[in-house]
Parts: sequence; C-alpha cells; structure tokens
Amino acid sequence: MLIFYSLILLIVATIIANIFYTNFPSIPLTFYQIGCGLLLSLLPVFQNYSLEPEIFMLMVIAPLMFKDGQGTSGEHFRQSIHQISSLAIFLAVATSVIVGFMTHLLLPMVPLALCFAVAAIVTPTDSVAFKSLTKDVLLPEKISDALENESLFNDASGIVIFNLALASFVSGNFSFVNGLDRFLISFFGGLLIGGIVGSLFVKLQSALVNKSMDTSSVIVPFSIMTPIAIYLISEAFGCSGILAVVAAGIVYGTNQSRLKLTSTNVQLVTSATWGIISSLLNGVVFVLLGVTLPKVIKQILPYPNALIFQLVGDAVVIYLVMLVIRFGWVKLNIFHVSDHDISTKEAFLSAIGGVHGTITLAMALSIPLTSFGQAFPFRDQLIYIATIVILLSLIIPTIVLPMLLPKKMPEDQGEFQKYRTKMVDYAIAQVKQDPTVTMIDRNYVLDMLNSQKNHTGVDRKQIQKILAQTQQVTVQAVND
Repeated sequence: MLIFYSLILLIVATIIANIFYTNFPSIPLTFYQIGCGLLLSLLPVFQNYSLEPEIFMLMVIAPLMFKDGQGTSGEHFRQSIHQISSLAIFLAVATSVIVGFMTHLLLPMVPLALCFAVAAIVTPTDSVAFKSLTKDVLLPEKISDALENESLFNDASGIVIFNLALASFVSGNFSFVNGLDRFLISFFGGLLIGGIVGSLFVKLQSALVNKSMDTSSVIVPFSIMTPIAIYLISEAFGCSGILAVVAAGIVYGTNQSRLKLTSTNVQLVTSATWGIISSLLNGVVFVLLGVTLPKVIKQILPYPNALIFQLVGDAVVIYLVMLVIRFGWVKLNIFHVSDHDISTKEAFLSAIGGVHGTITLAMALSIPLTSFGQAFPFRDQLIYIATIVILLSLIIPTIVLPMLLPKKMPEDQGEFQKYRTKMVDYAIAQVKQDPTVTMIDRNYVLDMLNSQKNHTGVDRKQIQKILAQTQQVTVQAVND
C-alpha cells in the first residue's frame, strides 16, 4: 500500500504543478514540478525516499523514449543520421573523455575511473526539460530538432560509458579494445534488437487487427506494455534498453499507415491514453527530482563547509567546460552536425540547450553503496556534483534564453478554426446524406464530428507533420 500511496502523491503533485503553471506561466513548468517534489519530501513517506534507477528507467524513461521515438519518422531518421551520430555518439564520448580528465585535475584524490564515471553521468541531455524551458520563446526549429535528436540517443552513450568506468574502477584495469567492443555491442545491439522486436510487435498488432481483435481493451494495454517488454528483452541480451525502445518507437512511427487500420475509436483511445501517460510521466520525472534533492543535500552536509563549497565550484567549472565543448563542436561542425554554416548564436543556443534532468540523477544514484564490503569511495561527492550540474543546466537557460530569443506571440486561431468548422460541417452533411449508414452508426459519428468543433487548439508541428504525410502520399500516388 505504501507504494500505491506514494504513486498517488506523485501524480497529485504533478497535477498541482500543472495548475500553478496554468495560472502563473511566467515560471517554467519544470520548476513548479521540482518545487512540488521538494514539498513532498517533507512528508514521512518520502523523507527516506531513494530513487531506484532500474525501476525508473523501466517504468518511466522507457515509455517516454518510446513515445518520442514514435514522433520520429524513418525518413527523418535517415536524413538526420549524420547529425545524430555526431551529437549522440562522438560528442558524448568526447565530452566524457575531456570532462573526465578535467574532473581529475579538479579532484586529484578521486581515481581517474570515477572521474570518467561522473563525466558520463552529466553527459545525457533531457529534451523534456528543454521543451519546458523554451515553451515561451521562439527557438529556431533546426536547433530544436537537433537537440531532440541528440537527447533520444545520447542517454545510451552516457549509460554505457558510465558502466564501463565503474567496471574499470572495480576491476582495477581498463582495456580500450574491450571497452570499445562493449560500447559498440550495447549501442548498436540495442538499435538492432529494438528494430527487430519492434517490427515483430507491429506485425503482431496488425495480426490482431486482421483477426478483428482490435478493441480498446486489447490494443491499448498491448501498446503500453510494448516499450517495457522491449526494454527488458534488450537488457537481457546485454544491450541498451533505452536505445531499443527508441528504435522500436521509430519502427512504430514508420508503420503508422499499417497500424491505422484499427478502428477510429481505438486510435482515439490509444492516442488519448498515451497523451495522458506521457504528460503524467513527464511531470513525475521532475517531481521525483525534487523529492530526491533534499536527501542528496542531507548526505553532503556532514562534510566540512570548505569541501562543500569546493564541490560547488568544481561543478560550475564542469558545467562551463561542457558548454565550451558543445559550443566548439557545433560551431566547427565536427562530424557533419549540420548541412549549412552555423552562426555563433546558433552554436551558443545548441550549447546552452544541453539541459540535464532526472536521467543524470538516476545514473548518479546508481553508483553502488559499497565496494568489496567497504563504503563506495567519494559516492556522496560525485552525486552532489551531478546534482549541482543539473540545477545549473536548468537555471542558466531559464535566465539567458529569454534575453536571446523573441517571445512567442499568441497564435491567431480564428482563420484555422473557420476552415476547421467548414470541414467538419461538410463531413456531417455527407454522413447525413449517406443512406447506407445505420441510425446508430450515424448518431455515433455525428457526435464525434460535432465534438471536434470544440477543439480549438492549434498544434503547428502536428499540422506540418500531417501536410508532410499528405505530400508523401500524393507523390507516391503519382509515381504509382
């Protein structure tokens, strides 16, 4: 029952944060969620709360990554492959190596392997947090797309490097060849398993549709369990579960035309369910961050004040070094980050857009408590540094981005709504005139169509996506 109550409180905190943001939108939603998490930490049930990294990755991050992967079409993935490789693989590795050596210079008493571990911890970026921070500013679309592409894949890079660093520390030796083998197997193995198993799940769902078993009670649970199952399968083979669910999500996004053979009602229910799950999990991610922060701070308080301030300074230096690395990488267009020349402002926005979130904290908290029967050395200090880097990466963009980017203007929805209403009215007239439709079906469809008049929100990205799909279908029809 304790787990159930904790889950309910996390959801309630997420809802309260959304309510505050709706009424006071000048502050990013992420900070309301972290604030609600801090308040939750005062409750007895959360005072000794410890984030379980394995469960967090499986039940929270895997579904979110799967959902994000579904929004990435196969064509977009192929067009962005050079950019993804540059940012999510080569930049992640370069950042881990440079920051690892820099950390060892700052903290020479910490073994080099653990310095690489903390560097890997602060490498993954968080697109969810960045979207929250940039909701009210006009960020160039190419930069936004690049950061989203990076965040989809660099989590796996950071996790693999982190595991290699820990294994090297525990064993006392490091083999570059073995480390490279493990990295490649985990990274590309995850993509391969996700692609294969994702394709099998698509075929299985299509088979359910063909057998007329495409009811909401079947398809919706099947869809929700898909990322969890794929994550577990990939991890069982020693590959990246995160990359597997991303690859599976891309496979699902590529096969949308086949999956849309399900009934309209099932599609609507599935889409609405995933929307709710995604919204709640995105909120829970940062509520958990707020819940965990007091414990991290409490663990470091017994140390001397001089050491605490030194760790804060070290974290600031690490964050600034990461900014410089990202800026230089993008500005110099290393490994074909972009097809065009990149301005200084674009490079700076890409650098500061490397926001870190709960995945970074989850990796830090996954550092073992003990090693060979002894307390794991420097664990509290490394977690504290990672926490400071997370907070800096959230606070700095919140202050700087509004100074560099224009504010979003409220969209005029009148013209869009006028044509939307005309389209719905035309569909209603056609249904009413069709003599082959039964009275029950007619009333059901008319109710659904009339309800569309009440949805006045305009999602520009969704409209652009629909137009792109329409263009693709048109070209294919002409070619056929």
